[in-house]
Amino acid sequence: AEHDIVFLQFLRETIGDGRYSILEGKVRGEWEGISDESRVYLVSLRSITDGGKIRDIVEFALIHYEQRAIFIRYFGMIVEIIKRDEI
Repeated sequence: AEHDIVFLQFLRETIGDGRYSILEGKVRGEWEGISDESRVYLVSLRSITDGGKIRDIVEFALIHYEQRAIFIRYFGMIVEIIKRDEI
């Protein structure tokens, strides 16, 4: 969909081509009483010092997809939940 193309373009511009995967299927969830379906993206950074790029991607996605919160998993653990009202 066109909406996803815009996000993927931002993702590529931020981390570079060939540095992400989209897991097959959709994830269903609920946040503060609102249900939705989402996708899971795996993103590879060139260096651990590029971690700020993940925040840039999440902030873009929060606004672009009108999400209220996005979970970030880092080294296999959920380490942060970024809420839209925090950006």
